[in-house]
Amino acid sequence: MDTVLLLTLLLFVALRVAMVAIVPPVPSKSRFELQRLAEIGDEWAKRRRRRLRFWKDIISLARLVDSLLLIAVLLIAITLFGWIVGVLVGVATLPVAGLLARTTLIQKRVRQVYRKAEAGLLGFIARHQKVLWWLRLPVPELLMPPLHSKAELEHLVETSHDAFTAEEKTTLLHSIRFTEKRVKDSMTLRPLIETVKKSEILGPLVLDGLHKTGHSCFPVTYGTIDQVVGVLYLADVLTIDTSRKHTALVETAMDKRVLYIHQDRSLVEALSILLEAHRHVLIVADDEGKTAGLLTLGDIIKALFGYRLTHQHYESNDQSAATDRR
Repeated sequence: MDTVLLLTLLLFVALRVAMVAIVPPVPSKSRFELQRLAEIGDEWAKRRRRRLRFWKDIISLARLVDSLLLIAVLLIAITLFGWIVGVLVGVATLPVAGLLARTTLIQKRVRQVYRKAEAGLLGFIARHQKVLWWLRLPVPELLMPPLHSKAELEHLVETSHDAFTAEEKTTLLHSIRFTEKRVKDSMTLRPLIETVKKSEILGPLVLDGLHKTGHSCFPVTYGTIDQVVGVLYLADVLTIDTSRKHTALVETAMDKRVLYIHQDRSLVEALSILLEAHRHVLIVADDEGKTAGLLTLGDIIKALFGYRLTHQHYESNDQSAATDRR
């Protein structure tokens, strides 16, 4: 009889070691990535998502079984060795089980057994959710792997609820997506560009017409819009003496440095060009070298932050800002 109890005691101690060692493998991918893969039919991802769903139940169940085994070990030890020695033996199994559970060999064997039994265990948990809810113990939150993609970061921002204000979310989302945006996504399209001819005289009628457009910068053309020879800023026109004919020409007042960029280049490149050149306007070209649109510093800022800055320095160089207000 004592031999049977002793063998049972050793068996329960071994089971306690296994319960302590049970830690379901943490997925190498984040929840968002697992969901994305599962939605396209990845069976591996579906199994990992199911494991994550019942993670706390698995740990709680292992701890509950471990507690029952500890009680059984104490009772058997007391039966075999008496109260004092029995309690000491039972208590001694606590650190022993923990030490053995940390060994590489034990953890490897337990993982092998767990993988084989996981499907059945998860099925049992799924069928007895109501009962296990009452038995669930406090379990630390599972630390997931780092982000795998910008899409996942966007998802976290969008589902952050009250962590950010609506304006902060807009700013964050635009900032995250900024590097993926192309010039053609933010430029003012060719039909909407207001131009002025280099030969025009900046008299009262012309200046009044320019002001009424709502813009503060204009590509200067020599013939057609595909022949841009400069950029006219209304702020510069204010310093022109329009009473002197030779100084009142658009050609005289315009900025003769014209910067071009292809419509498929990134906004990051466009911003870099403007900052290096200390300019605010880029003429956008298509594959044939023709003018496809106009990109300003204000357009880039809007793409970066989600809204236009109200500072006059940026508004004054932005045709599309006026277009937006129409």
